[in-house]
Amino acid sequence: MRHSSTSRHLLRTSTAAVVAACLLTSCGGDDSRRLGSGDAADVLTAISVAQELAAAEAEAEAERAAAEAEEEVGATFGTYAEPEERTWDTDVTGWWDAWTITVDAVRATSDDMFSAVVLTLQVSNDSDQVRGIYHGDFSLELDGAVAETGFAQPPQVAARGTTSYELDFTLRGPFELERARLVFGHPSDNQAVLPLGGGEVDAFEPLELDVSGDLTTSTLDVEPAGPAHVAPSFAIGERGRYVVRIPLSLAYTGTATGGTAVMPTQFVLEAPDGTSSVGEPLIPGDIVAEVLFPGGAPQRFAIAFRTGEPQPGTYRVTLTDTDGTTATATFDVPATR
Repeated sequence: MRHSSTSRHLLRTSTAAVVAACLLTSCGGDDSRRLGSGDAADVLTAISVAQELAAAEAEAEAERAAAEAEEEVGATFGTYAEPEERTWDTDVTGWWDAWTITVDAVRATSDDMFSAVVLTLQVSNDSDQVRGIYHGDFSLELDGAVAETGFAQPPQVAARGTTSYELDFTLRGPFELERARLVFGHPSDNQAVLPLGGGEVDAFEPLELDVSGDLTTSTLDVEPAGPAHVAPSFAIGERGRYVVRIPLSLAYTGTATGGTAVMPTQFVLEAPDGTSSVGEPLIPGDIVAEVLFPGGAPQRFAIAFRTGEPQPGTYRVTLTDTDGTTATATFDVPATR
């Protein structure tokens, strides 16, 4: 029969106690065999030593049992690695939906089962409206596996403002920077893909292109009020589509008392390959149906076009007045960007 270390310790202690009692009381024998006081003290000392030895052996046995149990757990479930924290300076920049986004640093705390990842971002709002980036706008991916987004909510950013903040993620297994990429947008839309461990950023950097000429006709004085802005469309499902937007100053030079209405469909954009797009309002501030009166101050609007991927070469913008007269302005997209 196998006893536990505790049982063996109790057995030894009990036996020692019984022996001590017998020695001290002669276990029912005659009084002539009783021990003297000196002998009794020696017996008690021996019992104390025996108890200490038994306690030490019990403690050692418990430690051996714990080590054996840990080995059994390790053999069944694998060994547990202490969490390891690493930090990288990344400095990766991409562009998405009128945002300029730079990942300054990556911090990961990983063990064999999970990783907690924190990205430090600097974001610039390149629009004229207060906006924010939301959880549904981005994901952290490792070879197609998507990390779980944390609860930290990115703040709102002032128009033309810049701020820094952190995004947190959790994923299964260790984190490897070389496999990680931060993705903005959905697969059916135009995206920005920022590889965190190096490599080429897959994102279109918006273009600002000088416009030559004006669009003045017999009754309209229309002049470019800034460069042509070329960027991807970030409307849902418009992957591969781009937007050209040109700010304009408009004034009516005719004499009709009721003035005239300028419509976006009076503007046509022709690409270098001969394909064309008709103007349309896409955001507030674009031309919708703008009524101009004689002698009125010039008004500021923009004309917008949806087009395909920008082609190197000359783009032509033509305005057709209500009387059929036309005017053309141009801008050039460089071959390399």
